[in-house]
Amino acid sequence: MLAFDEIGHLVAKVLTDGVVDGQEQDLLRQFFSEFIALGDDRTLTDPSLQIAGSLVGLCAVAPEIHFEEKGFCFTGASSRGSRADIHALVTARGGRVHSAPSKKVDYLVIGAEGNPCWSYACYGRKVERAVELRKEGLRIMIVHERDFHDALVD
Repeated sequence: MLAFDEIGHLVAKVLTDGVVDGQEQDLLRQFFSEFIALGDDRTLTDPSLQIAGSLVGLCAVAPEIHFEEKGFCFTGASSRGSRADIHALVTARGGRVHSAPSKKVDYLVIGAEGNPCWSYACYGRKVERAVELRKEGLRIMIVHERDFHDALVD
């Protein structure tokens, strides 16, 4: 079910300028090749498509992240510090940290190192829950750790 959300986000990103260029065609081909039977023994080995370090189709593109009175939840391993250190960065800027996605969470931050279970064709429970909450109408933005850290310095 999560794959459909990824497809929607990816297609929307590709169609932003109204043109599907060669690079975007390759991007779509690479993404869909994970789901199309190619007559071999391939399995889904990387459910997220990473291009230049970005999780395409899952994370918001160039998100605007605010900290004051906003709720944050983190998933996956961070490449830039311990979870406690990152939580301290949020609270120092007036944000709140939550252990799981809920109506109090504005941002789910995905660590750049990911999560070992993602290599088995499933995302962690936090990502799945955030997507469910979005379908229910809550505005939880899923962001990549790199964008989170960029917002810290802005």
